[in-house]
Amino acid sequence: TAIREAEKALGDGIKRPASSETDMRQDTRKSIIALTNINKGEEITADRVIIKRPGCGIEPKHLGVVIGRKATVDIKEDEVITWDKI
Repeated sequence: TAIREAEKALGDGIKRPASSETDMRQDTRKSIIALTNINKGEEITADRVIIKRPGCGIEPKHLGVVIGRKATVDIKEDEVITWDKI
């Protein structure tokens, strides 16, 4: 019995985040956010965006891809930028 309990405790060897970590992920990660209002058709420039929380939009590692693209919809100040908006 002790051996079987030890096998269960070892798990399957695949590391997964706990449910509490998954919930916290969005709150602790960062996204690209509009620093000013960006109207539809306007180019997104470095001085019009900022990196901050929450992490539900485009990740900061894609900033180089976002800069220079045009907004497909009006993006309000302090709004999270997502791929469908550019």
